[in-house]
Amino acid sequence: MAIGAAVAIMVAAGLIYLLMAGDTSPAKIDGLKIVAAASAYTRELIAHRQPIPKTVSLNELLTRGYLKPADVAPFQGLDAALVLTSDASDPRGVLMRVHMPDGTDLVLLADGSAQQAAR
Repeated sequence: MAIGAAVAIMVAAGLIYLLMAGDTSPAKIDGLKIVAAASAYTRELIAHRQPIPKTVSLNELLTRGYLKPADVAPFQGLDAALVLTSDASDPRGVLMRVHMPDGTDLVLLADGSAQQAAR
């Protein structure tokens, strides 16, 4: 599931890059690093017997030290969150949601596809 999630995040990252018109800087996203950060965050919550939230923002992973600023730079100015409690058996389940500047959301599904959705 983690590899599938990483691939899906990279696909979404490419779509985000294409949707950000006017931004000519290259956007490099390390999907495996983001998935590893979310996994480490979840393990820490379990170790401290804390409930696992439905989602965690990339900013929260940055604040807690699981990611570096360069890891989330392509998402700067965007509200991006990973879903931590998705059903791995549902290929249409949402893995990540990114709120775009135009008010739409780009969602990344477990099957690796990405689509726009209402917020």
